Amino acid sequence: MRVCQGVVNEVRYEKKERTILPPIEEDDADNGTKVCDDDVTFSSSSSPSPITTSFECTEDTTFKEGEQTYIHDNLGYHKVGNPSDTLSISMHLYSPPFSKCKIWMDPNDSSRSSTSRMCNFSEYGRYIVKEN
Repeated sequence: MRVCQGVVNEVRYEKKERTILPPIEEDDADNGTKVCDDDVTFSSSSSPSPITTSFECTEDTTFKEGEQTYIHDNLGYHKVGNPSDTLSISMHLYSPPFSKCKIWMDPNDSSRSSTSRMCNFSEYGRYIVKEN
């Protein structure tokens, strides 16, 4: 991505997994109940809950006009946005090109993604006119 005008903010993420511990039942108090870190209590006789995943910010950078950056699948996930009230223009080059990607609306639940289709407004410097 290259910033052509204004400023653009890029936030990079990685997925973090965590296990949700089952609640303690009253009769577990004498059956192997354990307290971890003084605030999490679980029972060894309870079955584990499913693992959930969320996104954790690993980098938050603002790029100015003329600066550029790149993202690769090995670097994690990212989102790009305009942090200011003024117009920002950025150019994105995808190699190889793709027609759809996954998006996550809830940063605390990475197991629920949606598919987004790419919308190109120009190719080779010319506006694309789509017929309905």
